[in-house]
Amino acid sequence: RNMVCTAYLITRHAMQRKESIGLHYSIDYPPKK
Repeated sequence: RNMVCTAYLITRHAMQRKESIGLHYSIDYPPKK
């Protein structure tokens, strides 16, 4: 049950992220150079 909650929170916050950091890469917000 805890793993499901953790996976849900990681996914939810990764989708809200407005930048690319580490494994959370977003094609809409490429990494800054």
